[in-house]
Amino acid sequence: MSSMSTLTCHVASGVSFTVSPESSCSEGFYEGGRYAFVLQSESTRILVIDDMRLPCRNANGDHRWEWTPQFYAGTVIAELFDERGVRLAVYHLEVAPPAKKLAKMCFHQMVVDLRSEDPELLFGAEPGGEKISSEGDFSNIHLQYARLKLFGDRYLRALKKITIQPLSALKGTRSSAPLHRVRRIDTQTLRSLARNPGAMAQLGNIDGVDSITIGMFDVPVSSVTLDTAAHRTLKTILNKIIRHINAVRLELRSLAANEQRDQVRTSQADRLALRELLLDDLEDGLQKLKRARPFSEVTRDEISSAGLNAISGHPDYARAFRLGWQILRPGIDGPGSDEILPVSPTWEIYERWCFLRVVVALKHIFPELVWSRKVGGKADRIKISGEGKDIQVRAFLQKTFPAFDKKHGLEHFYSNSAQRRPDIVVTVTNGPTRKIIVFDAKYCVSRDSILEAMSSAHIYRDSLRWGAASPDYALLLVPAGGGVAALEQPWFIAENKVGVIPLSPLLGEEHVISFLSRTLLAGTANSIHPD
Repeated sequence: MSSMSTLTCHVASGVSFTVSPESSCSEGFYEGGRYAFVLQSESTRILVIDDMRLPCRNANGDHRWEWTPQFYAGTVIAELFDERGVRLAVYHLEVAPPAKKLAKMCFHQMVVDLRSEDPELLFGAEPGGEKISSEGDFSNIHLQYARLKLFGDRYLRALKKITIQPLSALKGTRSSAPLHRVRRIDTQTLRSLARNPGAMAQLGNIDGVDSITIGMFDVPVSSVTLDTAAHRTLKTILNKIIRHINAVRLELRSLAANEQRDQVRTSQADRLALRELLLDDLEDGLQKLKRARPFSEVTRDEISSAGLNAISGHPDYARAFRLGWQILRPGIDGPGSDEILPVSPTWEIYERWCFLRVVVALKHIFPELVWSRKVGGKADRIKISGEGKDIQVRAFLQKTFPAFDKKHGLEHFYSNSAQRRPDIVVTVTNGPTRKIIVFDAKYCVSRDSILEAMSSAHIYRDSLRWGAASPDYALLLVPAGGGVAALEQPWFIAENKVGVIPLSPLLGEEHVISFLSRTLLAGTANSIHPD
């Protein structure tokens, strides 16, 4: 089957290589590259990448699908189906950032830094995924769906195995039985006999006693039941997952309905149909199992220590419980996890990594301040605050500056033109002195791209306001130096209040620390005193 599912990948440059479902991960893919997958098959085949069905050109059994990974890097899941929707193969495609932007190891280090320092900033909705090796309680709709897709079918199979041969238990009850049917007695039986002297007397001459005369005996009996603590615990998880599927489905629909098309993000609406189909199939399978034994005989939902102990002692039950927990839990697995969960687009990963580096620089410059973190309505609306005597330092990720006629709130951030949302904003209040610095992280290194991106620095410098203060500086952060060397020079930045600072794991954060130290610790130099 594997040879029949091996794809031949043709690159626009003319290079070809094979992609096999047996490979742990197939490399050779780059963000923005153009690729064509070819498979020879007389039967209809469907190729799906991240829940999007690729258009297929089929000539004489030669299937051809074209694919361009856009603004993401990491491991992408591709799936091959037949015409009935049966999955035939799964491929792991390793997409690397373009060499002209960031080396693969450099990009990987940014992912590692985000994952260890603030995983909320890492995970998003893009096809590119990363293996997880840190912990936390963060979750979002994309992680929840990814876990349903990754573990749902395995969970379904684990529950099916339990329904084939469920573990039963003996349930003790009491019954009234004539003497000739009594097989067991206990202390309660003896107590009832003690209250019946006639029966006791007749039992002394048992060979000649008529059972009808003696009457009925209160005796213990045992019956087989499936309404056990283990099954109650598993059914509780099962019901939670069914409700979870419905909640995820509704949120995915809402996300798709309210989506604003963006050329630098992968569309959620385009992926909704296949995602709903997967969720529907999973829910249907779970509902059928819920109506089957042993779950149909469970009288109540209950997670108990007795149930957990019973589950831990049986491999099939333990596997079903573990997979159910994998689906429902928030946070991120510890070391050794095989999860591959969706991350943000590469440009956004760079932007958020830059935010963390700016925060680290501020904490280095102001070690005496007490720092706190606040998240806004969305995970990427973050404010880091440092408080001290007569000084306040703040760093914002994706701070909104509404248009000047829509400004509100006590902070008085606004734009003298249209609404703006710069990537990173740093403010310092030191007595009557205020300083504001704006950074725009640009995932580009070529001369033309940097010169074009400088327009955002000029717009932010001219239009943004904090009360009566305009930015002291508006600078680009780029992953490599030398694109336009003059824009990086301190004299150019000091004179024009705009410029470029190179920042990447290979370069370190020394340039940012040096710039912020000169600017924020320079007393009243370059500072603005608002009215």
